[in-house]
Amino acid sequence: MRPSVDEQLQGTCRILEEVVAPSGAQLLAQLAVAVPEPLPERIAQALARPLPDAADTTALEQHNQSLRELLAQAVCCDGLGPELHEKIKRHMIERASRVPMRYVPTAPAAVSATQATSS
Repeated sequence: MRPSVDEQLQGTCRILEEVVAPSGAQLLAQLAVAVPEPLPERIAQALARPLPDAADTTALEQHNQSLRELLAQAVCCDGLGPELHEKIKRHMIERASRVPMRYVPTAPAAVSATQATSS
């Protein structure tokens, strides 16, 4: 069957590397100038690190988690101006539109007393 699982994964990795990751990194770089120390230095170090190999999912997850943590800290800093707040809002809306959250039940529904007796 085409595309194969490998081709699908490679395509997904390419999209993440070329589209999703740069937008978050760009926002972090823009926020770095407005956040208090030592956050700008930590952001600079994280952005300077080379991306892990796309096949190393553990390293990619760790890299992305560190960027998410920095972004979470940066967007919560006091003193960000309206222009940066607008960029944060646009980034979040764009991100949510690309990967919308949806409810997926994690456990079967509880059986009510009336359902149990009618069975």
